Amino acid sequence: MKEVETGLKLQSGIFYHAPPHASVSLKDGIFQVKKAKDREEQFIAVDYLFRAIAKDNGQRSVGIILSGEGSDGSQGLKSISDAGGLCLAQTPETADFPSMPNHAIASGVVDHVLSVGDMPAELVKYEKYLSKILNVKSTSTLYHDITASISEICDILHKITKHDFKHYKTSTLVRRIQRRMQVLQMLDVQSYIENLRDDSKESEALIKERRQLFALCVLGQLGVRE
Repeated sequence: MKEVETGLKLQSGIFYHAPPHASVSLKDGIFQVKKAKDREEQFIAVDYLFRAIAKDNGQRSVGIILSGEGSDGSQGLKSISDAGGLCLAQTPETADFPSMPNHAIASGVVDHVLSVGDMPAELVKYEKYLSKILNVKSTSTLYHDITASISEICDILHKITKHDFKHYKTSTLVRRIQRRMQVLQMLDVQSYIENLRDDSKESEALIKERRQLFALCVLGQLGVRE
């Protein structure tokens, strides 16, 4: 265990903790620490850190909300979700203080709600998945495969939602589908299409993905294109 200080380089296998009354950020793998000016800055310290992690690590970011009071971290989780990272929350029933997990879950960006004991296995699985998918060849190939399957995916969504997504910006749809595949740890688009067709919950999850697909639909009805 090591207390964070400005200039300290992030390393694997070490548990870091923030000094009291301070805000911590991360840039290029280097910690930055500043003293919180007031109680408000103390309360948003988790969100501040999550935003920095999302900006610094993109798809490799992971945000976890555990037992605690208030809504700390919920806004920061949205940044991690937007960056394509993974968002976890502790099962409220297992938390001594369920307020923070409940607020995170209510935000709509939490990918998995797990007990603390189940989180390590999920993180190990996710790391193995990322090591396969986040290399240049795999990422570009997956993007191409999803793009080629957009019409089929839109047809499935149209049958379920009655909204036509074919007119919306392809790159936006592809990013949302990529993120859902990442959460489900799927490596090929055909497996995802089969899952989308067979599991109504997945079609709902895709449409609710950061509420962006629904927003696109509304904008499309108004004649606006992203």
